Amino acid sequence: MQSGPKPETVFLGRLLTIADQIQAFSMARKTGEIRVQGVPPPARLALVDGEITDAEFGKLTGLEAAIALIHLGDPPTEFVSGIKPARRTIDVPYIQLLFEAARIRDEQPTHTADATPQPPSLASPTLQFTLHGATKTHSLVPGLYTIGRAPESDIIVADPSVSKKHATIENMVVGVVLKDAASTNGTYVDGERIQKRWLTKRCTIHFGNIPVEFIPPGG
Repeated sequence: MQSGPKPETVFLGRLLTIADQIQAFSMARKTGEIRVQGVPPPARLALVDGEITDAEFGKLTGLEAAIALIHLGDPPTEFVSGIKPARRTIDVPYIQLLFEAARIRDEQPTHTADATPQPPSLASPTLQFTLHGATKTHSLVPGLYTIGRAPESDIIVADPSVSKKHATIENMVVGVVLKDAASTNGTYVDGERIQKRWLTKRCTIHFGNIPVEFIPPGG
């Protein structure tokens, strides 16, 4: 049985940003992997016929991993052609991925660019709310949190207007994202019902009838 063509590796160094590489390889309908060097593995983006289909960066996978890698700017990279991923974790067109990464970057506070991810700030974003006369504050260290009325929720909001599994909030390298979990009475950010929202500034979230303050690091 004949094997397929041997993968070829092209060392790109810092010639192009990750975003520019995605655009160039996508327009050329390339299949292979962009592998990022100078950061702890895994750090890779997989393309099939020019579309980004999979990404890994540390513990992140899929869209979040791809966005985090794009935000690295222009670290040293290599492109290994002909490799196809074993799974698909990204289903959006590459141009939409680039737009989403740009939008998130524009909403983040200005910081010094670096080729390596920075350690989390000592200060973490927090959620603060008052329920039955008691004020509760939850510090969102990096990770995923479930929010709801159920006792097994990471953040318990014991009110009839809140669903047992109401929402999730995740503090990641690329920012904090809030997602509604098909709740009955909805999740709102500053009065607008949302399904998913990146939280970049102080705002008021409503889980059902319960207002919750999101406070970013530094207030």
